[in-house]
Amino acid sequence: MWGLRLCYPILAGTMRVKEQRVFGTFGARFCGVALFCSLAAPVSAQPLAPAEDPEKKSSEIRGSSALPWPDKLEPIEYRSPEEGAVLRFNLASQTLFRFDHVEGGNGERRDEYDIDFRRIRIAVQGAFFKDRLRTRLQVNAGVEAGESVELLDAWLEAKIMPYMLLRAGQFITPFTYFRTLSFRIQQLPDWPITTRFFGAERQIGVMLHDGRPTDEDESDNPLSYAIGVFTGQNARASHNVGITEVYGDTPANPSSFRDYQLPDELHPEVFVRLAHHTRDLYDPRQSMDLESLSDVKKGKVRHTLALSAAVDAGPRETLDTSMRLAPEFVLKARGWTLIAIAYLAWYDPVRALSTRLAFYGSMTELAWRANRWWGLAARYAFVGYSRSVRNDARFYAQERLATAEDESTRAELGQQYAEAGLTRAQHEASLGLNVYLIEDNLKLQTDISSLHTYRSDADRNDWRVRTQLQVAF
Repeated sequence: MWGLRLCYPILAGTMRVKEQRVFGTFGARFCGVALFCSLAAPVSAQPLAPAEDPEKKSSEIRGSSALPWPDKLEPIEYRSPEEGAVLRFNLASQTLFRFDHVEGGNGERRDEYDIDFRRIRIAVQGAFFKDRLRTRLQVNAGVEAGESVELLDAWLEAKIMPYMLLRAGQFITPFTYFRTLSFRIQQLPDWPITTRFFGAERQIGVMLHDGRPTDEDESDNPLSYAIGVFTGQNARASHNVGITEVYGDTPANPSSFRDYQLPDELHPEVFVRLAHHTRDLYDPRQSMDLESLSDVKKGKVRHTLALSAAVDAGPRETLDTSMRLAPEFVLKARGWTLIAIAYLAWYDPVRALSTRLAFYGSMTELAWRANRWWGLAARYAFVGYSRSVRNDARFYAQERLATAEDESTRAELGQQYAEAGLTRAQHEASLGLNVYLIEDNLKLQTDISSLHTYRSDADRNDWRVRTQLQVAF
């Protein structure tokens, strides 16, 4: 019932006119969501179970049994016990208010305001033959799709044996656990700048993996794996597209239904992710789950140590990196969550035959869950550009200008490639507050960020404030 009552305000957000970027529209929609929640709560909410023992799962988060408020919003679900089939319908929406204080290249400063109804995600998941066969179809109708619906996930997965699953279709490549997690559970309103350059992104391919770690994981084996072969061509223009932007080009978005395209140039890209997970040192029933970045359990020490690698057999110049590497560490303990990732990426230059370093970077995120209702999060991320890739981008831009057919084309290209190779590094530091009205299903996030860009001409220091309402079930 919660999902049905929240459908209307979410879908209303999709009917956005480009000129409607005023606070009144945002306020009306926010109030609509709050009104539906308040009307639905007395009808659908169930009293919580009696308080558990302090050492039991989620005891510090759930609080008093007298609180008439749900723990979470369940998806719309259809079950057929006789046939062992389950169908789930999910919906998620984010409404973002953003303020930017931007420094221009000529020293000018300006303030920018924006309101977006973004990430309108609709998904259908199926499990058949007693969970031996799974499928997922997800589309995005948000503004970030360029005012066009786009295909996100379309895959089929078979369970060969326990901890051995074979998945085929379009889905996120297994490059770092952090990036393959759902956007719903992020501790800040959006992904860090590092995923723009290192990924992972959705591609078409096949993957063999063990499906771990999860909250229901009962295996004593601490090792986990994921191995996949993909087309090498991104299905979307959101992540792992930094190499294209450095050269001054615009990444393609082949998953948009407006002009949907299958991969036109196949060059296999192999992904390998190996990991070691530990359980709670004092309570083996508490596994290291990554289904939520917030440490709702408030258990003792658990961690995941992983290494992700990707190698492209035939990367395209200015479009693909040839190799990526990312060691990753995730720690949870007593309400705290620490995530630390280091990145390296190599590329094939336009004017050289040997593979060279393109980018290096890191991301560190620390979050603290105070209680059921709120928590804090901090993040620092940076991306460094090698001298090689900056010089090659300038050479590529000069080459395009030199081969322009006429003055008009040369002027357009000059404007397009004016920024090519100028950026030396980007730094992002953010501090955020999360208010959990119903865990990650209904939460309000606010953060403030310092964005520093080192450039060859003049450095830039920008500030950003974001407030986001998320509704998901």
